[in-house]
Amino acid sequence: MNAKEIADLHKAMLRNYSVGAKVRALGSLGDRADGDSPGGEYARRGDILVVRAIKPESAFPVSVSHEGILDRSFGVAVNEIEVADECS
Repeated sequence: MNAKEIADLHKAMLRNYSVGAKVRALGSLGDRADGDSPGGEYARRGDILVVRAIKPESAFPVSVSHEGILDRSFGVAVNEIEVADECS
């Protein structure tokens, strides 16, 4: 795939998500410690999260948080989440 095809696929995948939608973490989500962050695990595989914002030009374009957490969120890539079933 060339860069344009990858960008087009990325945009198409983003269309599956909308602000307020519930999504499921496909694996452990977090950061390693560095100078800007203590790091840590933000979500575990299977956790249900809520989409808080979509930033198409970001490397981690979908901002999510756990339900009830409204004062902070973290960014994830589209291949790290999936739309959660309504019955979950």
